[in-house]
Amino acid sequence: MCGRYSGVVHEVATPVSVAEKAAVQKLLRKQGAKEEFVRRFGTSAASKDEFERIIRDGDMVTFFAYLVVEGPAMRVEWEVRDRTNLSYENSSVALYVFAGVWFASVNGSRLSTAVTYSTPRKAVEKLEGHLKYVKEGWYRPSCGVYRSARSAEGLKHISADAADEIVSKLTSLNRPINHGESAQCFFLWGEVDADEPYFDSYHDEVGKMVHKVQTLKAAKGKKAEYLKASQGLKEFLNNSGYQRLMFRRGEPGFRGAADSVVMRVGFSVRGNLLPYRGKWIRMVHDEQYGFNLFLLVKEIEMPRSVSRDLLKAVGPYEEGDLEDWQGSRVPPHWDEMEVNGKRCRMVDDEWKPYESK
Repeated sequence: MCGRYSGVVHEVATPVSVAEKAAVQKLLRKQGAKEEFVRRFGTSAASKDEFERIIRDGDMVTFFAYLVVEGPAMRVEWEVRDRTNLSYENSSVALYVFAGVWFASVNGSRLSTAVTYSTPRKAVEKLEGHLKYVKEGWYRPSCGVYRSARSAEGLKHISADAADEIVSKLTSLNRPINHGESAQCFFLWGEVDADEPYFDSYHDEVGKMVHKVQTLKAAKGKKAEYLKASQGLKEFLNNSGYQRLMFRRGEPGFRGAADSVVMRVGFSVRGNLLPYRGKWIRMVHDEQYGFNLFLLVKEIEMPRSVSRDLLKAVGPYEEGDLEDWQGSRVPPHWDEMEVNGKRCRMVDDEWKPYESK
């Protein structure tokens, strides 16, 4: 039998075979198994008695109940919610370990001692691409969150490198998560188009400084203040870990001084953005020499509440794209945009064609 809840299939009420009972008895009779059971699931005399009872009865269901309550050694999942958080679905793979033996559960499926693995890598070999997210229809949002979590037990048995490989194999993405020593990691994917520049969101300290410089550049009679603020911004960025990288003139999203964009770097990127693969970055105009454009670049934090409302820094644009309830979404120093194929300017807080009065 199986049940379904929130789009996830759960195996329930499946009889335990004689072979499974024998397998759990063999597993729990391994050297050190009793000590591990007591260490992980309780140190009382009752726990020791329970351990002996499970062996005697071949009680696989109760044994796995202990594992499930404790939680998997590693769990990888994707979760999808649309922008209103109404549409929801997920898919997951959970890895459990006991006495050096690994078990895998897909979308909450029934664990069994009849299917075991010697390493966590082998446990996911047949699940390659299982968590690959595919947009199959209009009802499924094109974005989602990948999560990976290792328990205290998982951190003992699954190295950061192994965790990276497991996530890559399950998602068919090129190392979307760099686990390091972190127990829990997440990766937002598909919220925006990768390798596409978006106008700076101004959501953090540097963003607010960028917006101030752009506003001064757009204001009349503020040249001296603009130059001072611009120089202060560049000094702050250089002292804050921003890297000076060279690009070719005409880099999308850059018209001149004070320009700034944010970008989700894709996994196929090459060249000087390779170290930022899969990350959000900010790119700020520094200076230009001939055909060479120099930008100040650094990885940034990008909240989903911000990323889902960004505006591409490269058109084409249609009527209504450039404004929202807060006003213009275009940098204040950009005084000309092309909308519906027409050159437009800001008139009374609206982008209107030049021929308009």
